[in-house]
Amino acid sequence: MDIVKGTVEPSAMAPVVALRVERTGISNNLIAVSEVLGKRCDRARLVALFSKHGAPGHPSFGNRVDMCRSWLHDVNRDESMWPLTFLAGC
Repeated sequence: MDIVKGTVEPSAMAPVVALRVERTGISNNLIAVSEVLGKRCDRARLVALFSKHGAPGHPSFGNRVDMCRSWLHDVNRDESMWPLTFLAGC
């Protein structure tokens, strides 16, 4: 291998490995976190938190726990989102 000239022997090249990452939804056990969020945060804070992280749609009506649960289910259904990454950001 000649670093100065920028040439590399074919035998010195590392094999290319393709990684396949699957989109994993938020399990019902993790959606139970909505119980904690709903009890600890007021409605305005929850809306700001979910909106900041790009939650799809609008907040549902009803109590805060139901709103969190509904929004997390919406995140699961939205194919453009990575649900576990979303939840980790919250």
